Amino acid sequence: MPQNQAHKELPTPSEEAILHSQQLSKQIRTALARHKSLTFSQYMQKALYTPNLGYYANNLAKFGEQGDFITAPEISPIFSRCLAKQAQQVLQQLDEPNIVEFGAGRGVMARDILLELQNMGQALTRYYIIEVSAELQQRQKDTLKKALPNELFQKVVWLNQLPNTPIPAVILANEVLDAMPFERLRIE
Repeated sequence: MPQNQAHKELPTPSEEAILHSQQLSKQIRTALARHKSLTFSQYMQKALYTPNLGYYANNLAKFGEQGDFITAPEISPIFSRCLAKQAQQVLQQLDEPNIVEFGAGRGVMARDILLELQNMGQALTRYYIIEVSAELQQRQKDTLKKALPNELFQKVVWLNQLPNTPIPAVILANEVLDAMPFERLRIE
C-alpha cells in the first residue's frame, strides 16, 4: 500500500479527541517557549499524563474495541488466570504475599488475577496498583469495586509512584513499559 493512502484507513478522531489534542499541543508549545527545550521524558510525560488532556489522563476510550488497542487480559481471562497460577508459586514463599501491578489499564487483569487467587485459596496481603493517571485509577476502582467481594477489594491499594520502602511482591507490568517516560535508551 502506498504511504499516502495509509491515512485514509485510519478512523477520524472525535471532536472531543481533536479538542484535547489542540489544547495539549498548546500546553506543550507554551512549555517549550518558556523553557526553550524539553527532554524526551518531559515531552512524553506531558503527552501521556497531562491532567484531563494527556492520552492516559483524559476520559476518552483507550482500551478494548472502543479504544486504540486491546491487550490479552481484555480479550479473555485466561491470560490473567495463567499469571495468577504462576504468581502463586512465588506468593507461597513470601511472608507477606503481595502483588504490585504497574499501569493496570481498566483493572481487568487485576480483577481476574484477584478472583483466580481467591478461587485457589491463595492468601494475599495487598494488591498494589501503581498508576499515575487519576482517570485510570478511577476506572480501575470502578471495575474492581463492581466485580470483587468487599474483603478482596479492601486489599487493593493505589499508589501514584513507587513506595519509599521495599515491598516483597510479585511484580506485574503488562504492556506498560512503552507508556513510561524515560531519560534515554542505550543500545549496545
